[in-house]
Amino acid sequence: MIPTPRFWVLVLLGAPLWLLAPSWTLPLVGNAVLLALGLADHLLAPSPDALRPRRETVRRWYRGKEETVRLVLHNPTAGRVSGMVREIHPPLWGGDLRRRFMLPPRGETAVNWQLTPQERGEYQIGPVHLRVAGPLGLVARQGMVPLVERVDVFPRLPPNRGRTALAAVFPDGKRRLPRQLPTGGEFMGMRDYLPDDGVRGINWKATARRGRPLVNQFREEGQQHLLVALDAGRMMLPRLGEGGSRFDWALEAALNLARTALEFGDRVGCLVFADRVLGYLPPQSGTAGFGSLLHFSRFFQPVAMESDYAGAISFLQSRHRRHGLLLFLTDIGEPGVSHRMLEQLPRLAGKHAGLVVTIGDTALQEMAKLPPRNPEDVYRRVWGDKLLREKAASLALLRAGGIAALDVRPTALSEVVLGKYLNWKGQSRW
Repeated sequence: MIPTPRFWVLVLLGAPLWLLAPSWTLPLVGNAVLLALGLADHLLAPSPDALRPRRETVRRWYRGKEETVRLVLHNPTAGRVSGMVREIHPPLWGGDLRRRFMLPPRGETAVNWQLTPQERGEYQIGPVHLRVAGPLGLVARQGMVPLVERVDVFPRLPPNRGRTALAAVFPDGKRRLPRQLPTGGEFMGMRDYLPDDGVRGINWKATARRGRPLVNQFREEGQQHLLVALDAGRMMLPRLGEGGSRFDWALEAALNLARTALEFGDRVGCLVFADRVLGYLPPQSGTAGFGSLLHFSRFFQPVAMESDYAGAISFLQSRHRRHGLLLFLTDIGEPGVSHRMLEQLPRLAGKHAGLVVTIGDTALQEMAKLPPRNPEDVYRRVWGDKLLREKAASLALLRAGGIAALDVRPTALSEVVLGKYLNWKGQSRW
C-alpha cells in the first residue's frame, strides 16, 4: 500500500486539529477514519496482475531504427482505473520509462514507447512494474508483472536496390554468367575466337601454335560462390560517426551485398575472424540463406586483438575448395600488415577472384587537412598525415603484389562494394 499525494494532502489538512481541538479524541478519530479509507481504497483497487498487460512489438529489431513498443492494459472493474506503468528497457534505447494511464470501465488502453537500439545482439524487454490507484485515489497497489520478452537486434540494412541492380546488369531479364570467368568454372577445352570475346580469355600459347586465335572455354555454373571475410580485430574497433564501429559498417555492407548476390542466384558464405576464427557460415542460397546470415552475424563484436590473416586463409582453404569470389572487409595501417596479407592471399588466388576493401576514416582525413592554429593542431595534422601515408603505402603494396585493393569511406562502402560485385557479374572482373 503506497500513499498517494491526495492522502498526504488530507494528512496536512488535518494537522491543525491537533493544536486547535480541545482534546486528542477528534484528531485520533480523524486519522483512524483516513487510515480506514486508505485500507478500503487499497482493497478495492485491482491488483497489477488483474490488468493483464500484454506487449505488442515487431519481431525483428534493427540497429539504429526506431520502433514502437505497445503495452495494452485491461480494466476488469466497472469503474475507472488510473495509475502509472514502468517498463524495463535496455540501457541507451531512449525514451522515458514511466507512463501514466487511465483505463475506462471494463475497457482497454495502450501505452507506447519509442525505442532505438544502439547495438546488435540479444536484449530483454521487461518486466513491467505497475502502480494502480484505488477508486478514492488515496493509496495505490504496486507490483511487478513478469512479462519478459527477448528480442534480437540485427545489423542495420540499407534500402534494397537488388532489383535495380538486376535490371542494370541483365536488361533483357535473363540471368546468366559471363562467357569467361576469371578463375573459370570447369575447364572444357578451347574454341575459335569470336568477335564478342574479350582478349582476357585468349589462350596465347595455343594461338601461336595453331596460327589462329583460340580462347579457353569453361563450363558455366548456375551458381557462383561469394565468400565474405569480415575482420573483427583491433583495427575494426574505432567508431566512425553515428554509424557505429568499423566492424558495423563492414558487416552492414556485407549484408547488403549478400542480399543482392542471393537475388542473382549466387550462394553466399561468411567468415568472421580476429586472432582466431570467430565464426563461419558455409555458402547458402535464397531467402533462407539471407535469414541464416542475419542470425549468424547479429552477435559478433570486434575485439582488441591482432588479426590472424594466415589462420583465416588456412581455414578457408580447408573448408572451401570450390572457386568463387572472395571479399576481405578489413582495415590496415602500418605496411607490416600488408606484408602479412601479401604472404597469405596468393594461396587463394588460384581458386578465387579476390578483393580487399579497407574502411577509410573521414575524421582522420579532416585531421590531416586541419589548419594549424596552435601547437596541438600541428601535432594532430602531422599525425593524421602520417597515418594516411602509411595506409596508402600498405594499399600500394597489395596492388603491387597483384591483389585488388581499395580504400572507401564508410558512408560509401555498401554502394562501392555492390558496384564492384555487379562489375564482376557483368565483366568477369572486380
